[in-house]
Amino acid sequence: MSMTNEYRTEIVVPKPQIAALQANIRGSVCGEILEHAFTKVAEEQGARLGSSYNDCSGGTTPCLLSLHGPKFSGGVGAVVDAQGKITFKFDEKSCDPAAARALCDDLARAYAVIAVIRWAQSQQMQFTVTEDQMQSTSGRTVRIRTSL
Repeated sequence: MSMTNEYRTEIVVPKPQIAALQANIRGSVCGEILEHAFTKVAEEQGARLGSSYNDCSGGTTPCLLSLHGPKFSGGVGAVVDAQGKITFKFDEKSCDPAAARALCDDLARAYAVIAVIRWAQSQQMQFTVTEDQMQSTSGRTVRIRTSL
């Protein structure tokens, strides 16, 4: 029996974008940022992009974007609801739940960083971002430094 889990993000597609694109955000700015975030995280983790995630019973659920990797072979998928809220979904029984949640954290962080950079560029600001990799006793810690 599958057990779908949700990772709720703070990412919300503006209603005018949803209405203009009839809920298909692929061509929107938010959709481009989300795709860039998924691509970046896929490259970092050796995962592959897709458009569905799987449950432990072999069922496939279509979604906007998904990532599949060694620790989350069933995949983690991005879904947009009618209000524009983006949620990441995965089946806990088809992957390592801790790895899937860590992946969702990485996707949400990547989206936020890319969105801030794009906003700064649109304001014609000189903006640089550097990432410091640090190791903590509880695992990987990443500190993002930004400057204008």
